[in-house]
Amino acid sequence: MAAAGIDACVAVQARQTLDETRWLLALAAAHPAIVGVVGWIDLQAPDARRQLELFADDQKLVGIRHIVQSEPDDFASCSARRSATEVALLDEFGLAYDILIYRRHLPGGG
Repeated sequence: MAAAGIDACVAVQARQTLDETRWLLALAAAHPAIVGVVGWIDLQAPDARRQLELFADDQKLVGIRHIVQSEPDDFASCSARRSATEVALLDEFGLAYDILIYRRHLPGGG
């Protein structure tokens, strides 16, 4: 990173597991150049709040990512109401929502 003139970075999850979120946060704790982590929790789980609370004290957690691209095609349209609740929960914890979608997941995106 130093050779490229980069002072800091944000580590972003690639697997939708709590273990990866823990691992990324451990890396961030061990390496000061990692200034933030975008992790994963299961926002649709009944215990989503509890999952967020597991990481709430870690200041390096800056967001939660959901890879909607790996969900069935009708996932986004079927969960629109639930998504508003999920985003509100993230807002309550001061976290950004990083969502990966294809055009087909947008209304009229075909």
